[in-house]
Amino acid sequence: MADSKNGDEEKRRAQELYNEAAAALYLGIAARTLALWRSNGAYGLPFVRIGRSVRYSRAELDAFIAKHTVGAPMSIGVLFGRPRA
Repeated sequence: MADSKNGDEEKRRAQELYNEAAAALYLGIAARTLALWRSNGAYGLPFVRIGRSVRYSRAELDAFIAKHTVGAPMSIGVLFGRPRA
């Protein structure tokens, strides 16, 4: 039962949408850098545009981090203190 609840929580978190400031904070970069990447297509980080608002999904941010991690392959969960599956 606890595994199902944890799995549901993981799915919910993966579906979260972050605004530009929160996404930049999550990545550890300046919001202006993220805006520049978006405007010139650098890194191909997917985003959602809702009217004039821009949002980034946590799942895409996690995938971006994993893709740009240098060195030994590791689970994204290891980066955020969750055990490997």
